[in-house]
Amino acid sequence: LRAVIIAAGITSVIGAWRGAPGMSARSEAATRYIWSAAGHTFSVGPMSLVIGLLIFAFALLESWEKFEKLVIPKKWFPVGGLGSGFFGGLSGHQGALRSAFLMKSGMSKEAFMGNRVVLACLVDLTRIAVYAGVIRAGWSDIDPTSLVLATLAAFAGAWYGNKTMKIGELTFINRIVTISLLAFGVAMCAGVV
Repeated sequence: LRAVIIAAGITSVIGAWRGAPGMSARSEAATRYIWSAAGHTFSVGPMSLVIGLLIFAFALLESWEKFEKLVIPKKWFPVGGLGSGFFGGLSGHQGALRSAFLMKSGMSKEAFMGNRVVLACLVDLTRIAVYAGVIRAGWSDIDPTSLVLATLAAFAGAWYGNKTMKIGELTFINRIVTISLLAFGVAMCAGVV
């Protein structure tokens, strides 16, 4: 565990630190196109389009069997950490790349999940610190009810995922997550979210 965290953790943090400003640039970027439907107007900026396409692409990769079986040697862990950290900072979606460079590394299922969680936490702490610095002037605009509900949903999802992983229903959960991410990627590209 320690060797993987040293090899990939440092570069994951660097990648997240460099990728996270792209998320804030999304709100500052000029509108690329505007469209209307059902009495609503939607606008799409370049960063929303890029992030939406990335989420869509990574969701497809995660559902592709050949990608799941891809073997990446351990010497590439720092590069994998940098890439997953960067895309984690940019879009919050980092699981596909991380899985690719951790899979088939000879570690147990528990060690694999443990490494994934530790690396995800490192990336999340880094990107949240960057985001917090950008939005500190706008905390009053954040709806506390939505924040609490989103946090509770995240904990409920993690708890439920942990239980289902133990009883072998992970494939079903992965399909739900993949479909949700594909829909979210399309919605971002369309300017709906």
